[in-house]
Amino acid sequence: MAVNPRLVIDVEKAPRVELTAGRAVYRAHGIGNDPISFTSSGNHPFDLPTPNGTTYLNDTVTGAVYEKIGSVLAGLGIVSRTLAASFEVSTLRPVETWLVAAVTSGIEHQTRPERERDEGQRTRPFARRVRAAGLHGVRYLTFDQRQNGMWALFRHGGPRDPRFTTGRVKTGPGACEAAGITVLKPAPFDRLTVLTPDQYRS
Repeated sequence: MAVNPRLVIDVEKAPRVELTAGRAVYRAHGIGNDPISFTSSGNHPFDLPTPNGTTYLNDTVTGAVYEKIGSVLAGLGIVSRTLAASFEVSTLRPVETWLVAAVTSGIEHQTRPERERDEGQRTRPFARRVRAAGLHGVRYLTFDQRQNGMWALFRHGGPRDPRFTTGRVKTGPGACEAAGITVLKPAPFDRLTVLTPDQYRS
């Protein structure tokens, strides 16, 4: 994900919005993995360094699927059954209300890690300033095939960490279908043609 170049990052000017207790948000994650995990990898726009970290949540199942499979496949509207079967989408509801800074200029999905790192030169310092201001995260939008609201919530350590109840879980194929993404069926082996090296060269 990369920040719009016109984005003006000013914590004092950023509107404050609430992720209210009980509101449904969604996250795609590996099968059997905890639906909430915090990252400090630096590969995402608002990652906080260790020992803190950031978790990313979506307003919709569609947004969670897009984030998981990437904008290229989402734009094509197709995904392999292997990829679809590798994750699930959990419905999460915050136990408490969290106040965050809203970035209204938008964020857009990109596929180039170097662009993400370059844009992160601005967004990750912004995340640190947001946390220093006593806020719990960032509200922002993605712009790929559909506009999707996202929440980047911070781990503070101890009782101030975001806590959630987990509700319905959608399978990856089911979530893709709900998002309008076609899950490809594997080709039957009796229809595959195996070429010899000589046939391939010809």
